[in-house]
Amino acid sequence: MSVESIIASEERLVKLLEDAKKRAEKIIADAERRSSELKMGARRREVVRKLLEKEEAKAKSEAKKILDKYNREVTKVKSTSNSLLRKAADAVVEEVLKV
Repeated sequence: MSVESIIASEERLVKLLEDAKKRAEKIIADAERRSSELKMGARRREVVRKLLEKEEAKAKSEAKKILDKYNREVTKVKSTSNSLLRKAADAVVEEVLKV
């Protein structure tokens, strides 16, 4: 092999090496970008999951308060109804006994 041939081969190899390095750097940059996007998506999902858990807990708490209030009202209405029924029955009995 002549010196010119060796130099030409070396130049081709250097060029191939530079091209390979550029392709490798591009692949790494793309992988890092994709990794960053995936991490960001995972963070968003985690934030949304935590927010949903928090809001669900609030909704359950509110629902329990409403249910407790409803149960108190039902109890109140039932006791009022029983009291009114007793009064009405007593009034009927008194009226019947007067006759």
